[in-house]
Amino acid sequence: MKIFWVGDKHRSHPWSVRPGGNTVIVLYKDSKCYGYDKVKRPDSYMTKVIGETIKRVYSRNDNYRMETMEEYLEEIFILKPTSQIVERVWSKNSRVKFSSSLEKFRTE
Repeated sequence: MKIFWVGDKHRSHPWSVRPGGNTVIVLYKDSKCYGYDKVKRPDSYMTKVIGETIKRVYSRNDNYRMETMEEYLEEIFILKPTSQIVERVWSKNSRVKFSSSLEKFRTE
């Protein structure tokens, strides 16, 4: 899987460019994969980023519109700042919202 790493120039919040935090990798239903580093509050940050990505990229096509953000997603992975292991924290078969799965990874 090829990961598109989102650079600092695409970030607007000051925390997003400051070192530290987690690395979050999001795999969408269409196999596009985006990576974000320096994420301090993954539940809030990813809700915003995934929502903006869906509006910008995916929901332009009326035939691709879905009811919830989770319907656009396949899996979400996280790499904690103290680990070298990428961990799957949410998948399409999860019975909870992805933001709930990311809440426990807040560093600030």
